[in-house]
Amino acid sequence: FPCPVAKSSICTQETKECPDGTHVGRDSSNNCEFFPCPSVICTKEVKQCADGSFVGRDSNNKCEFFPWQCADGSFVGRDSNNNCEFFPCPAAKSTICTQETKECPDGTHVGRDSNNNCEFFPCPSLICTKDAKQCADGSFVGRDSNNNCEFFPCPSVICTKEV
Repeated sequence: FPCPVAKSSICTQETKECPDGTHVGRDSSNNCEFFPCPSVICTKEVKQCADGSFVGRDSNNKCEFFPWQCADGSFVGRDSNNNCEFFPCPAAKSTICTQETKECPDGTHVGRDSNNNCEFFPCPSLICTKDAKQCADGSFVGRDSNNNCEFFPCPSVICTKEV
């Protein structure tokens, strides 16, 4: 029996450009298919964005930086006319509240919060002194922080008729 003879193909000399920019030729032992492109390994470089977050490089896109996701959920790419900086995100709509104020139980005033649907800012917590008042029946009452630190009312004295 004769030994099998390995088939050898003569391939054309064209090349294929890979995503990383390198070129590969044809493989004569694989039916002149192109050799596989090398695995793309991007640098670990990251870019810190204005809001403090980071974006890395995309191995499926010639190691370009991933697009930036804006606060409103939209994405922006890079501007080749501006040193490859990200295009600006759409401007956030700012809320403008009315200028009215609310008087708090302690006499201070609070305005409206544009980051909370123009609700009033909370009033400061009122902290009353710890003094007490002695009532006519001998009991003691403290101060009421829900009533401008006035003393709680003394218990009502109910007189009984002696027989």
